[in-house]
Parts: sequence; C-alpha cells; structure tokens
Amino acid sequence: MESVKLRITGRFRKPMMTIPMSATVLDLKQEIEAELYVDVEKQILYSEFHQELMDDNDRSIESYYSNHKGQVTDLMLFQKPEYKQMDVTVKFESKEADVTVNEGESVGDLKAKIEQLWGIPSEKIMLTYDDIILAVDDLNMWEYYVGEADVIQVTEI
Repeated sequence: MESVKLRITGRFRKPMMTIPMSATVLDLKQEIEAELYVDVEKQILYSEFHQELMDDNDRSIESYYSNHKGQVTDLMLFQKPEYKQMDVTVKFESKEADVTVNEGESVGDLKAKIEQLWGIPSEKIMLTYDDIILAVDDLNMWEYYVGEADVIQVTEI
C-alpha cells in the first residue's frame, strides 16, 4: 500500500506519521487525535508543499501528496485557540500527584504548581515528558503534546 510520511510541525516536537495515500483528511485528523491527543474538531492542517489549508475532510491524502509517495514531507498542525483542562500526573522521586492544567498553560506555570505542591523552587525544577526535556518555560503544554493523564517526570537540579 502506498503511503506518505508526514513530519508534523507547528510545535516544539516534530513527530512522524505514516498514512496511506488512500486515506482522507478526516482519517489523518483521527490518527493525529489518537497519537497526539489533539481533538479532531480543534485541528487546523496546512500542507506546506501545496501551501494550502487541508480543510476538506473528504479529500484524499493522495490529492495533496501524490508526488511524495514514500517520502517525508512537512504538515503544519495548528490548534483552534480553545484550550481544555486536563489532569496530568507529576512524579518526583517516590512521590506522585495529579495536577490540573489547561493546554494553554506554560511549562513555567506547571513548575509553579509543583513548587506549591512540594516546595521545590521553580528554577530548580526540570520536567521531562516522553523522553523530551520541557526546557522552554514559555512554551505551553499543547506545544509539547502533553495530554490528559500523561505522566511528567520531575527532577530537582
């Protein structure tokens, strides 16, 4: 089955996805929702190759990427600005707690909540999610693909 490899851009992390050419834009959005926890109705997709929005859910992936079979190409993912609240689990040594954040809150905001929770100064907190250090305090949870019930490791530095 012919497919295209898409590098999802628009955020700090740039994950890869492979999708069949016969799939529709809606199929792609559902795959993004399953893998990256971005609700289908909040997704805005932009084909960098064609420089156009992919807003027709019934259109095939092949119609956008017919010249890219088996190759890697960039797909920009944006989110409509309505952010949802979610609970994430933070772990520090033998401690664990659920913290409520919204997708628009920054890494710095989460560090401040952890400081209140366990008394670790924010500037001494390093957060890791999915083997990625959340190094930029101004980036928000959504930009790191942090979703509901995800686990974030806390390290005191």
